[in-house]
Amino acid sequence: MYRGHMILEPASATTLHLNEVQERSRLRTTYKILIADDSDEDAALLLSSLREAGSEVVSTNVRDGDELLQLLSSDAGSFCLAVIDFHLPRRDAGEVIATLQQTRGLPACPVVVLSSFISPQQQRTLLANGVRGIHTKPGSLSGYAVLASKLVGILGENENAAAL
Repeated sequence: MYRGHMILEPASATTLHLNEVQERSRLRTTYKILIADDSDEDAALLLSSLREAGSEVVSTNVRDGDELLQLLSSDAGSFCLAVIDFHLPRRDAGEVIATLQQTRGLPACPVVVLSSFISPQQQRTLLANGVRGIHTKPGSLSGYAVLASKLVGILGENENAAAL
Protein backbone atom coordinates (compact mmCIF):
# COMPACT_ATOMS: atom_id res chain seq x y z
CA MET A 1 0.00 0.00 0.00
CA TYR A 2 1.15 3.45 -0.82
CA ARG A 3 -0.72 6.47 0.61
CA GLY A 4 -3.92 4.51 0.86
CA HIS A 5 -3.69 3.05 -2.64
CA MET A 6 -2.70 -0.50 -3.46
CA ILE A 7 -0.09 -0.89 -6.13
CA LEU A 8 -0.75 -3.99 -8.16
CA GLU A 9 1.66 -5.59 -10.54
CA PRO A 10 0.32 -7.27 -13.65
CA ALA A 11 -0.24 -10.98 -13.03
CA SER A 12 2.40 -11.96 -15.56
CA ALA A 13 5.09 -9.86 -13.84
CA THR A 14 4.18 -11.30 -10.44
CA THR A 15 4.26 -14.85 -11.81
CA LEU A 16 7.57 -14.20 -13.52
CA HIS A 17 9.02 -12.76 -10.31
CA LEU A 18 7.84 -15.75 -8.23
CA ASN A 19 9.26 -18.18 -10.78
CA GLU A 20 12.57 -16.34 -10.77
CA VAL A 21 12.79 -16.44 -6.95
CA GLN A 22 11.90 -20.15 -6.92
CA GLU A 23 14.52 -20.90 -9.59
CA ARG A 24 17.25 -18.97 -7.75
CA SER A 25 16.35 -20.76 -4.55
CA ARG A 26 16.49 -24.13 -6.29
CA LEU A 27 19.90 -23.41 -7.83
CA ARG A 28 21.52 -21.95 -4.70
CA THR A 29 24.13 -24.20 -3.14
CA THR A 30 23.88 -24.96 0.55
CA TYR A 31 27.26 -25.09 2.25
CA LYS A 32 28.08 -27.11 5.34
CA ILE A 33 30.55 -25.26 7.54
CA LEU A 34 32.25 -25.99 10.83
CA ILE A 35 32.37 -23.21 13.40
CA ALA A 36 34.63 -23.76 16.40
CA ASP A 37 34.09 -21.04 18.99
CA ASP A 38 33.53 -21.16 22.74
CA SER A 39 31.25 -18.12 22.43
CA ASP A 40 27.75 -19.07 21.28
CA GLU A 41 27.08 -15.40 20.53
CA ASP A 42 30.10 -15.07 18.22
CA ALA A 43 29.20 -18.31 16.42
CA ALA A 44 25.61 -17.10 15.94
CA LEU A 45 26.79 -13.70 14.65
CA LEU A 46 29.10 -15.38 12.14
CA LEU A 47 26.38 -17.72 10.90
CA SER A 48 23.87 -14.87 10.64
CA SER A 49 26.38 -12.70 8.77
CA LEU A 50 27.11 -15.48 6.28
CA ARG A 51 23.40 -15.86 5.61
CA GLU A 52 22.94 -12.10 5.23
CA ALA A 53 25.82 -12.10 2.73
CA GLY A 54 23.77 -14.39 0.52
CA SER A 55 25.02 -17.85 1.44
CA GLU A 56 22.82 -20.76 2.32
CA VAL A 57 24.73 -22.39 5.17
CA VAL A 58 24.18 -25.04 7.77
CA SER A 59 26.70 -25.27 10.55
CA THR A 60 28.12 -27.70 13.02
CA ASN A 61 29.37 -25.89 16.09
CA VAL A 62 31.95 -27.09 18.59
CA ARG A 63 33.03 -25.25 21.73
CA ASP A 64 36.50 -26.56 22.58
CA GLY A 65 39.69 -27.86 21.01
CA ASP A 66 39.13 -31.50 22.01
CA GLU A 67 35.71 -31.56 20.32
CA LEU A 68 37.24 -29.87 17.28
CA LEU A 69 40.07 -32.41 17.03
CA GLN A 70 37.66 -35.32 17.41
CA LEU A 71 35.31 -33.97 14.74
CA LEU A 72 38.06 -33.12 12.25
CA SER A 73 39.65 -36.52 12.81
CA SER A 74 36.43 -38.34 11.96
CA ASP A 75 34.20 -36.15 9.77
CA ALA A 76 36.43 -33.52 8.15
CA GLY A 77 35.52 -34.41 4.57
CA SER A 78 31.93 -33.31 4.90
CA PHE A 79 32.67 -29.61 5.49
CA CYS A 80 33.12 -26.90 2.87
CA LEU A 81 34.83 -24.53 5.30
CA ALA A 82 36.14 -24.59 8.88
CA VAL A 83 36.18 -21.31 10.82
CA ILE A 84 38.08 -21.71 14.08
CA ASP A 85 38.55 -19.32 16.99
CA PHE A 86 42.22 -19.57 17.94
CA HIS A 87 41.71 -19.40 21.71
CA LEU A 88 39.58 -22.45 22.48
CA PRO A 89 39.35 -24.21 25.84
CA ARG A 90 41.37 -27.43 26.32
CA ARG A 91 43.42 -27.03 23.10
CA ASP A 92 43.93 -23.93 21.01
CA ALA A 93 43.62 -23.96 17.23
CA GLY A 94 47.40 -24.17 16.84
CA GLU A 95 47.55 -27.37 18.89
CA VAL A 96 44.63 -28.92 16.99
CA ILE A 97 46.11 -28.10 13.60
CA ALA A 98 49.59 -29.31 14.59
CA THR A 99 48.11 -32.61 15.84
CA LEU A 100 46.14 -33.06 12.61
CA GLN A 101 49.24 -32.34 10.51
CA GLN A 102 51.20 -34.99 12.43
CA THR A 103 48.49 -37.63 12.21
CA ARG A 104 46.42 -37.22 9.06
CA GLY A 105 46.85 -33.74 7.62
CA LEU A 106 44.42 -30.86 7.51
CA PRO A 107 40.94 -31.43 6.14
CA ALA A 108 40.40 -30.87 2.43
CA CYS A 109 38.23 -27.84 3.18
CA PRO A 110 39.78 -24.43 3.71
CA VAL A 111 40.56 -23.63 7.35
CA VAL A 112 40.31 -20.03 8.55
CA VAL A 113 41.40 -18.97 12.04
CA LEU A 114 39.93 -16.02 13.94
CA SER A 115 41.35 -14.28 16.97
CA SER A 116 41.62 -10.92 18.63
CA PHE A 117 45.36 -11.59 19.01
CA ILE A 118 47.76 -14.17 17.60
CA SER A 119 51.51 -13.70 17.87
CA PRO A 120 53.51 -13.39 14.63
CA GLN A 121 55.18 -16.75 15.38
CA GLN A 122 51.80 -18.45 15.85
CA GLN A 123 50.60 -16.90 12.57
CA ARG A 124 53.64 -18.21 10.69
CA THR A 125 53.16 -21.68 12.17
CA LEU A 126 49.46 -21.77 11.29
CA LEU A 127 50.12 -20.67 7.71
CA ALA A 128 53.00 -23.15 7.35
CA ASN A 129 50.62 -25.90 8.52
CA GLY A 130 48.13 -25.10 5.74
CA VAL A 131 45.67 -22.65 7.28
CA ARG A 132 44.01 -20.66 4.47
CA GLY A 133 43.72 -17.39 6.36
CA ILE A 134 43.96 -15.66 9.71
CA HIS A 135 41.55 -12.85 10.47
CA THR A 136 40.98 -10.56 13.42
CA LYS A 137 37.85 -11.57 15.27
CA PRO A 138 35.26 -8.88 14.55
CA GLY A 139 34.15 -6.60 17.33
CA SER A 140 31.08 -5.20 15.57
CA LEU A 141 28.24 -6.20 13.28
CA SER A 142 29.87 -4.37 10.39
CA GLY A 143 33.08 -6.30 11.09
CA TYR A 144 31.16 -9.57 10.87
CA ALA A 145 29.67 -8.43 7.55
CA VAL A 146 33.16 -7.78 6.14
CA LEU A 147 34.41 -11.15 7.41
CA ALA A 148 31.36 -12.92 5.98
CA SER A 149 31.99 -11.46 2.52
CA LYS A 150 35.57 -12.79 2.63
CA LEU A 151 34.36 -16.22 3.72
CA VAL A 152 31.69 -16.29 1.00
CA GLY A 153 34.49 -15.68 -1.50
CA ILE A 154 36.40 -18.66 -0.12
CA LEU A 155 33.27 -20.82 -0.31
CA GLY A 156 32.80 -19.80 -3.94
CA GLU A 157 36.37 -20.84 -4.79
CA ASN A 158 36.29 -24.13 -2.90
CA GLU A 159 36.00 -27.17 -5.16
CA ASN A 160 34.81 -29.28 -2.21
CA ALA A 161 31.76 -27.08 -1.71
CA ALA A 162 28.82 -29.22 -2.72
CA ALA A 163 25.12 -28.86 -2.32
CA LEU A 164 23.59 -30.72 0.58
